Amino acid sequence: MSLDTNILTAYFKDAGFMRWLMEQHYTKYNADNIHKYFARYQHILMCLDKKCHDCAGSIPVWDCEDDILIGKIRHDRCYLKIGMEREQAATQHNEHLVIPPAYKDMPQLKSIKVPAESWDLLKQYVIDFPKFYPNGIYLYATKHGAGRTTLMWWLVKELAAAKKLSRGVLLKTSHNLALLFQQESYDHPMITYAKHCDVLMLDDFGQEKHTEWTRNTFESIIEERTWNNRPTIVSSIIPCSEHAWTKSVELSLFLKLQRQCTQIFVDNSDEGAI
Repeated sequence: MSLDTNILTAYFKDAGFMRWLMEQHYTKYNADNIHKYFARYQHILMCLDKKCHDCAGSIPVWDCEDDILIGKIRHDRCYLKIGMEREQAATQHNEHLVIPPAYKDMPQLKSIKVPAESWDLLKQYVIDFPKFYPNGIYLYATKHGAGRTTLMWWLVKELAAAKKLSRGVLLKTSHNLALLFQQESYDHPMITYAKHCDVLMLDDFGQEKHTEWTRNTFESIIEERTWNNRPTIVSSIIPCSEHAWTKSVELSLFLKLQRQCTQIFVDNSDEGAI
């Protein structure tokens, strides 16, 4: 057995390392450079073991196999470190989260008529958030009292419990938010918060009366959130279709939401849903 073969055999005894090489589809390893691949593999193991003190919260990044061989390794912030910081921030936001008494225990959930596949979608939404930057949700019923607001608060509680709200959440009726915007300047903290919080929830969307200022403000918020993959969740009794919007200026605002939202129909219920 040659010296080169001995070197490769020593590294290849590590089954995890071999599996990683095959998963990456790397093919240029030999006795001269095998240690370069192994160094990258070991760093990944440290990350998986959360040994952040060994790398000071940084992670090596490369674009292709040749980058490993020539040492073209960049360093980025460790995703585990970022996750820990998000969880800490979410915990702080949770401490200040106020759930209205009517929605604390959620007894109304049993009376909400939502198809099974829609429940599955809502539960998966919480699980995936913020991974893959889930789109928004459009909760639609043909009249008040179907349980749209209850579902919105349920999402808030579930996301908070999973420590997914590191930048907080804003849930208001569109009407109240529009009234607030009429009284504030463009750089007011509430407008800034509406742009940057993890989830913006607009209840009874389409019921508000817009001035040119409030409509432009709403549009700028929706655009900012869409550009930065921040979801907006909407409830409305106006159907998710263009024909319901007669004014072109309102249609423009609605279409911005329609493009990023998945519609969920909430059947009307007379059994006390909120």
